[in-house]
Amino acid sequence: MILEAIHFPNIDPAALTIPGFDLFGGHWGPFPLRWYALAYIVGLVLGWRWMVWLIRRDKLWTPGRPTLSVPQADDFLFWATLGVILGGRIGYVLFYKPDMIWRNFMEVFQIWQGGMSFHGGLIGVALAAWWFTRQTHVNEEQYAKLAAKHAVAQAPAGKEREYTRFGEDKWILKTEAEAAREKAKTDKVDLLRLGDIAAAAAPIGLFFGRIANF
Repeated sequence: MILEAIHFPNIDPAALTIPGFDLFGGHWGPFPLRWYALAYIVGLVLGWRWMVWLIRRDKLWTPGRPTLSVPQADDFLFWATLGVILGGRIGYVLFYKPDMIWRNFMEVFQIWQGGMSFHGGLIGVALAAWWFTRQTHVNEEQYAKLAAKHAVAQAPAGKEREYTRFGEDKWILKTEAEAAREKAKTDKVDLLRLGDIAAAAAPIGLFFGRIANF
């Protein structure tokens, strides 16, 4: 592969590290803030602001009837974040480190040690979106149309020699994103037919990214 021939610089996986400390009779830390964690944070914030911007574009919706209100979009940011963190960590443990559960259960909660699963995070966001639409009585199909616009964002993916790259599994999603964007140019409301809430969560998952786990 071409990537095998590319020389990557040796970059510290942690953007910054909070030193360890003793508290309540135990030692806590150190707590490294990894680059992939920063990418998740940036993705969450950008996805939220993009959704708010779309909601405020009246020409996309039936007059006075956007899919979500701005306060609802603000609320969803919390649930999406919870879905990413819980889903990403639980998915990592179940998919890659199941022995962690009986070997050292407390290690499951040590997120600062690294270990987040993209697929687990995606499932977590899908469940959060499903629960959110049930609680707020938001139309799932209309919500899917709004969330599908997020697909124009292209998130880095994969883990290759401690560097971030686009994953081969994302090219098909990128192609679908281009089709959605072209359709949105000529269709004000019927942006994209997506039948279920998991499809609505997938583009948001792209924002959160399958970031290199350095």
